[in-house]
Amino acid sequence: MKDAQLTYATDDVPRLYDRRYYHFENPIHEQLVPKNPYKKLAETPCFQLPIEVVHYGYALSPAEMRQKQERNLILLYHQLATQGETPYICFQIAQSELVLEKYEKAILYYEKGLAYNPSCSLTYVQYMIEGLAKAYVCAGYRQKALALMEHYEPECDENAKYAYYYANVLMDNQEPLKALMKYVKATVLPDAKTLGDELTNCYRHIVELYHRFGEEELCTFFQGKYEECLRQRAQVVGDAYG
Repeated sequence: MKDAQLTYATDDVPRLYDRRYYHFENPIHEQLVPKNPYKKLAETPCFQLPIEVVHYGYALSPAEMRQKQERNLILLYHQLATQGETPYICFQIAQSELVLEKYEKAILYYEKGLAYNPSCSLTYVQYMIEGLAKAYVCAGYRQKALALMEHYEPECDENAKYAYYYANVLMDNQEPLKALMKYVKATVLPDAKTLGDELTNCYRHIVELYHRFGEEELCTFFQGKYEECLRQRAQVVGDAYG
């Protein structure tokens, strides 16, 4: 749940682990890492276990969310001062500043984090790119957002969420035809199921854009996809509360 509204998403979240060999680090959005410091950069063997959960951590009023993010920033800035700057700390600071609508500060720390050139194979790095694009748009730097997405496209564009956010940036830059192609691409990529509610949004945008371009046959086809997505969403949400 987010802002007291029910949403859903599919994601990989490490939660079951052997406490003899792993533990969580970082004060905010803790990361599971090996206890052995020599293995921290090694790939961690994992297995997938499908679980549906109802998460209330973000079912907060705007005032409560602001308070939560301000608390997070106290911890994060303390970590920054005591442990030094890392791409991940910069990312977390930027995320909280973005929620607080302090766009210039968010931009500063997103840019600091990306200046380390962290690998785009890391999930948080893609979130950092998408967050920076959003901050640019909110701060009125739409062209910067577009240039950013274009820059990282070779490394990230086979990711459904990246394609979706790229499409949003194209819409912000008044390029609806290019945006349409990205929205369609997001729905057919292998990881499209990870979009959650954003998959529904993809189909909604596709329907609206095909209607705008007078492509009624395609509009009707994707309207069916949109309605199917809504039914699946209702089932997922219903099962979660069942």
